[in-house]
Amino acid sequence: GSAGPPLREAQRGLDFFIHTELAYQQFNEYTGRFAGERALRSLREALLRDLDFIHDLPMQTLNDRLKLYPFVDPAPLDTQLAEIVEVVSDWLTWVTKSDWLPEVAH
Repeated sequence: GSAGPPLREAQRGLDFFIHTELAYQQFNEYTGRFAGERALRSLREALLRDLDFIHDLPMQTLNDRLKLYPFVDPAPLDTQLAEIVEVVSDWLTWVTKSDWLPEVAH
């Protein structure tokens, strides 16, 4: 028996979860150009690691399995997952703004 596809194969992208893939790519782009404070960089790296795990393993597996069932519409799930990724991305963008702390203090 096989232990499953190697991780490198799992990084091929999501065909059925187009909005989720786009939100994930935008999050990756933002985190790639973020400098920020040391503590926030650690938070960014932790969030990116978690999203990478969700994207590369469970989402990729679900995406691949949906190819076996053409009668299943993944659009509702895609919309919900994309919103989750976007909310995390928006929150990280907000807390990494230079005026975040004074904004929260008022």
